[in-house]
Amino acid sequence: MEQELRRREQCGYLKEQLPTLDEEFISGLTVSPDYVPHEGSLQVLQPLADLHGGGGLSIDVLEVVAPGLLDLSVNAMWAFPGLSATAVDIITPSLDSADEAVVLDVDPGADLSEFIYPAYGRERRVGVAILDQMLSQRP
Repeated sequence: MEQELRRREQCGYLKEQLPTLDEEFISGLTVSPDYVPHEGSLQVLQPLADLHGGGGLSIDVLEVVAPGLLDLSVNAMWAFPGLSATAVDIITPSLDSADEAVVLDVDPGADLSEFIYPAYGRERRVGVAILDQMLSQRP
């Protein structure tokens, strides 16, 4: 965690979003801070993503995510009539399949900065794509 904090301090945006590593945060983890998972294993640290207060990581996986997961997120958005853009949080045991994946949240007011400044992966200017989509749907 300390190494990640040092890395984030190098970016002006991420520096303003540094999580606090106080006792409350550490006590909310599902594993001990000393735990090291086996290579290739998935370990949920917290039940919900909290990028700004709880130390979550924004990681761009769009290039490797299964089409079924993309469909799940789009279908979650379309479940709300009139909603043409939103952020969808999904928890899944694998990026290879939508099996057992669950939609946690649909947030049309989500902060899109995490896509511009992911902790790992490629930056994406999703706001431009959202505007293009909204303009293409105009009567």
